[in-house]
Amino acid sequence: MRGGTAALALIVMCGCAGAPPIAPVAPRGLAVSCDDELATLPDADPAVAPGAIVRCARDVHGLRIAYRTTRSGDVPAIATARVIVPASAHEGAPHVVVAHGTVGLADACAPSLAAPDELVRAFASRGWPVIAPDYAGLGSAGVQGYGDNDDTARSVLDAARALATLLGERAPVVLAGHSQGGGAVLSAQSIARRYAGEDTAIAAVIAIAPGWPVRDRLETLRDPARRLRGGDELSAVVGAMFLYAWHARAYGETRAGEGFPLASRDALVHALERGCVGSLLTTVPRLAPTLGALVDDELRAALVACTDAGECDDRARAILEWSRANVMRGDPEGAPIHVLQGDHDGITTPARTRCIVDHLRASAIEPHVCVMDADHLSIVPRGVGHTIAIVESALRGDPAPGCANDALPECVPE
Repeated sequence: MRGGTAALALIVMCGCAGAPPIAPVAPRGLAVSCDDELATLPDADPAVAPGAIVRCARDVHGLRIAYRTTRSGDVPAIATARVIVPASAHEGAPHVVVAHGTVGLADACAPSLAAPDELVRAFASRGWPVIAPDYAGLGSAGVQGYGDNDDTARSVLDAARALATLLGERAPVVLAGHSQGGGAVLSAQSIARRYAGEDTAIAAVIAIAPGWPVRDRLETLRDPARRLRGGDELSAVVGAMFLYAWHARAYGETRAGEGFPLASRDALVHALERGCVGSLLTTVPRLAPTLGALVDDELRAALVACTDAGECDDRARAILEWSRANVMRGDPEGAPIHVLQGDHDGITTPARTRCIVDHLRASAIEPHVCVMDADHLSIVPRGVGHTIAIVESALRGDPAPGCANDALPECVPE
């Protein structure tokens, strides 16, 4: 994606500003030289296998790498990631992949450019090597597949392969993610056996306040007067990022803004290509205070008509079909799933998470649920101890650790 100036998004979303560096590289060394620069990245070579490392550089926080992955449709791509190999790392330690939440679409928002977040640091403090992917298109060529479950899952699984390549060994893999990242690891669990095969033996999947669609949400488009400014700012940002990413994927980056009304199109595109989530939470609702100001009315009306089995143009039909195909089911023969939820989370609400749990159960998957006294952000620090216990139990082959509260309210479909 075309870059932009970084906002305070990483401070807002993960509180990682001012974090001291971690001892960056274990004495046992690496299987790959890390003397490169990541200022420019090569084009993706189809002859290079997913998970191969194409660049590796050192900085004060550890390592930054670029690795081969694929996008939806098996399109070769490059993704970037932060890697921490703590000095206490030992052979046989699990390889941990941490998937981040929503940060924005601009290259400057890529988390690997900043200090590692709290979840990364918690795993590294146990002596476990950690890789935190940015997702293809965020900090690398193209546009992040925001909202595209298959696309993001591939970046996560190939990050696990890349960490194994870097260390020159395979190990049990743990996938953990928060918010958007929680959905990313659930999607990765869904396709892991098909996409990664025996390359990646996943011991546990930990989804923290996951954002994971279990149905299309086109019903929310019916009211163009719906207010986005003054209480629903995050929905405005998420909707804008999705529209931009979907049109970029379908029609190319030069047409990425075609889902927005003409009156606000240029300003919204400018904001998305330069701002991170911290600034977008103000900018997008100001530019589009209502749903009708965010979504092109012709597109909105066509999507509603498609949903009602009425008149449906090609673009609306493509979005509808894509949205329904984008709903993943989970793999009942895949890795065990653990879900952590804050009981007063107003973003990923307990009722939304119950919908996810019910969706998994419909696929014969019984996730381990733990509900804590937390909101959308505080669930990460409050859940760290339980998260570590999940990993340690999985590595020993023991049952999942107990939780004082696993009760979620009834699912309330949006």
